[in-house]
Amino acid sequence: EPQTQLAAALAQLLEAQRQAVTALIERQTPKAMQRRKQLPAALQRELNRIVVGLEPQFAAQVERAITDMIQRSGAAAMHSLGVDMDFDVTNAAVVDFLRSYAIDLAGNISRSTLATVTQAIDDGLSEGLSSGDIATRVLDTGEFSAGRAEAIARSETARAYVAGEEQGWQQSGVVEGKKWLLAPNSCEFCKAAASEMNRHVTDLGNNFYDQGHVLTGTDGGRLGLDYSPVKGPPLHPNCRCDIQAVLKD
Repeated sequence: EPQTQLAAALAQLLEAQRQAVTALIERQTPKAMQRRKQLPAALQRELNRIVVGLEPQFAAQVERAITDMIQRSGAAAMHSLGVDMDFDVTNAAVVDFLRSYAIDLAGNISRSTLATVTQAIDDGLSEGLSSGDIATRVLDTGEFSAGRAEAIARSETARAYVAGEEQGWQQSGVVEGKKWLLAPNSCEFCKAAASEMNRHVTDLGNNFYDQGHVLTGTDGGRLGLDYSPVKGPPLHPNCRCDIQAVLKD
């Protein structure tokens, strides 16, 4: 299953990062670490090299896992329209999407990991902790946990499924655009998204929301959409919404 494949690839990536980051911290002498109040530039560069250096291998694994999901959802989307044609996963637009999706996901995960780990190290240095204690502080962030791998895999396979639907609609030639399909018992942010976005038809391939947009929920809460542009659900972890095709006249 794509979600299982992606979770396994993520777990492998995070474990490799954990081992390398922990080894880097523990190579620092305790006295040298305790004299510093913030992460030295040389150590930051090495940390960046470790985390970012694993991206290409992970991106290739993501692309393999997501290709299967795109194939399934694209075919299902075309079948639901009654279109008598097969979904082409080798279509140039699909291939480009898969490649950029995998690269973007790998980059997003690395940036999140770097930010969290750097903050944990800086905090440890400012508190005068030893290298061993700082390494423990980094592990306690949960950035390298199996739970994080599962949560990301769950959200990203849902995102890929919706993207596959849109790719299928594009290949069908009978779909004008898309609307937000609200799931039962949705949160205030999904309700707000459906209310705002369904006042008009969004063209296929276009964003519902740009990256960085702050969405105000129906109860007044605020959700920063900082992860990526929102082309469709999931809007947040465990989101169950979908998109709906708007057919051409």
